[in-house]
Amino acid sequence: MRRTQASDPAALDGPIEALRSGALVVIPTETVYGIAVNLERPEALKRLWQWRGAEERPTLHIGDRDDLRRVVG
Repeated sequence: MRRTQASDPAALDGPIEALRSGALVVIPTETVYGIAVNLERPEALKRLWQWRGAEERPTLHIGDRDDLRRVVG
């Protein structure tokens, strides 16, 4: 696991590459830890289900309506 500093402009390079490759990425916030996955990589979602448990449905956060249309059809 790699940790990056948010103040570094290149801090997102590693997490972006990890998401592209189908890895899970942990995103710490002030209140909770989020887990990011690339929904275009089915194996990433499968990893999330294996780690979290299929009966515990995650919250989905999306960037815009076009992303919503892609996810729900």
